[in-house]
Amino acid sequence: MSQPNLSVSVYQLRIALLRTSPHIWRRVLVPGQFTLAQLHQILRALFGWSETQPHRFLIRALQEQWPYPLCIAGAGTPPPEPVASPQEFRHMQDLFTLRYILHHLAEMTDHGHDDRRIAEEVRYLRPWLTRGEFRKREANRQLEAAAGANR
Repeated sequence: MSQPNLSVSVYQLRIALLRTSPHIWRRVLVPGQFTLAQLHQILRALFGWSETQPHRFLIRALQEQWPYPLCIAGAGTPPPEPVASPQEFRHMQDLFTLRYILHHLAEMTDHGHDDRRIAEEVRYLRPWLTRGEFRKREANRQLEAAAGANR
């Protein structure tokens, strides 16, 4: 029997007591549909407080500060679009070594290619020069453009 595809939102909260030394805090996972009243009950249980303990909620959410979607981490450069498969990508990585690229650009210069043509070639070869690097800023620029197109 197959399980229904259920979407569950869970939040990881770090709850810290201000002006305490040593620092007192708890990290807890709570369902996304919890209300502040339910969160209050969780806090009482976590810290062993009675109903008379004074409290104040300070909620710091990223929603107001950052546009979404937002890429926060990553690794590696994806293959250029014309690459059809992982095997072809590996083969092209073996071909487009730094030595090959430098030799190719030097030959273009020696044969008198103009700067515009060399710049086009550098743009084509750039993914091979920067492979392995992840550019979070560039990824977020592309995400912002894609999100803007879908709004």
